[in-house]
Amino acid sequence: PLTNPLLGGQLGGVCSSDSGVGAGQLFAIAVAVVISLAAAGARTLRAAGLLSCLGLLALIPSALAGHSQGGNHETAVTGLGLHLAAVVLWVGGLLALVLVWRTLTASEGALAARRFSPVALWSVVFLTISGVISAWIRVGAFGALASRYGVLVLAKTAVLVLLGAAGWWHRRRTLAQLDAGRPG
Repeated sequence: PLTNPLLGGQLGGVCSSDSGVGAGQLFAIAVAVVISLAAAGARTLRAAGLLSCLGLLALIPSALAGHSQGGNHETAVTGLGLHLAAVVLWVGGLLALVLVWRTLTASEGALAARRFSPVALWSVVFLTISGVISAWIRVGAFGALASRYGVLVLAKTAVLVLLGAAGWWHRRRTLAQLDAGRPG
């Protein structure tokens, strides 16, 4: 139970606003609550965009509370912030398209997919750049790619290349089909 002194002590330390991580998480939770409440009344594209920007701002404390090795703290924190923003825009945008797809007409769906496509592309570009920078800070040399972390980096790189290639193929095929009026 949460009243357990051992668990309470550990959980209290992480969730405490005295720790950088805890303060960042509390801020993110507060922003998520505000967004959730405001989203109920959001009826325009501008309102949705502003709430999305607010959601991206909620990522900043998590990036700032991140840790790095060596003397590259600023670069590592900036890379983590870009990484978080890119993955949220890419995955969140795809999720939003999936969730609203059935409510759109064929032409609206084609327009939404066409508008999201550049966002997805730039998200992958920034995800790749920030991931390479972050990995290089931690790995430091090509020989270190044989470490457990290096193998993880190589596996993540392979997955990103596969997802990027699948996205490129899907974009070429799907946008043409949508433009032709075949949303299925």
